[in-house]
Amino acid sequence: MILKGDVLASEYLLINLISKVYKRDSALLIGDININLSHLNEVQASLLKKVISAVFPLVCHFNATIDSMSNSLFNPKKNYDTNLME
Repeated sequence: MILKGDVLASEYLLINLISKVYKRDSALLIGDININLSHLNEVQASLLKKVISAVFPLVCHFNATIDSMSNSLFNPKKNYDTNLME
């Protein structure tokens, strides 16, 4: 068991996986449900990644370290010299 029998966390994870945005109101996304699962060990995180990747083939794994969070660009930025998004 990935979440060690935590029924509530399992239900929230399932709801998160099936939720979708049905309305966008400026910066507010209505219908999207986000969760934060904490205190998972490496084995649990790896199993969770495998299960989600098996169900949803377009999953991107991001290793969230302090360095990666500080130096990564999460929103596209336009390069006006090349007229392209980076």
